[in-house]
Amino acid sequence: FYKSFVLQNIKKITECCSRYTFVIEDFGCLGFSIGQHLIMRASVDGETVSRQCTPISPPSAPGFFEVMIKVYPQGRMSKYIKTLKEGCSVEWRGPLGGLDYKPNEHNHMLLLAAGTGIAPMVQVLRHITSTDEDYTMVRLLFGIAKYKEIYLKDELDELKRFWNVSILYCLSDETKVEDLKYGDEVHCREIDEELLEVELSKYPTPPHVLLCGPNAFNSRFVNYLKKRAGSVTWHVF
Repeated sequence: FYKSFVLQNIKKITECCSRYTFVIEDFGCLGFSIGQHLIMRASVDGETVSRQCTPISPPSAPGFFEVMIKVYPQGRMSKYIKTLKEGCSVEWRGPLGGLDYKPNEHNHMLLLAAGTGIAPMVQVLRHITSTDEDYTMVRLLFGIAKYKEIYLKDELDELKRFWNVSILYCLSDETKVEDLKYGDEVHCREIDEELLEVELSKYPTPPHVLLCGPNAFNSRFVNYLKKRAGSVTWHVF
């Protein structure tokens, strides 16, 4: 069922993407598990529309939850999102779905994310790095247009400090980065099959692959993994 939550804060990340913080009554918490998402519902031009969003706040965050939402010029739900103001109520359902994850089930994991598809990957990385006995080595390839537009950069910087996490930012709209932060690894091209093959070839045994991005992105790389020799396993959010 859907429940209304009050929008407490809107923080712009880029021109078309913002972080939205919602209040949970009685200082409660969502308590979602790894990889779960929420569904937002609204009425637009007399019709009910919905959109799936993955929380970017920690599962045990007290009294609030936070999501990252991108608006699109012709999007029907985007039309509604553009009207949101602090103090208004929004209907949400969930948490739903999830990832059947067991610590150390895979020696290596390779995460492929594009745009707001970074949200569930942050969940996964937080879960692994907060579990003392989880020694899974994780590599994230994050596709975004420009270096200065990297979503959740502060969170990713913190996660990258862990010994078992590495991140490659794949920049589709830049050929050179002028103000590269020390320690950041960039690739001035979009994620493609050639790059994926280079990454996969580094592992002595195939890593488990997680994917999250637009449908075309997910389909493209699932098709590649299906055709590739070797027993690569994967999960699409």
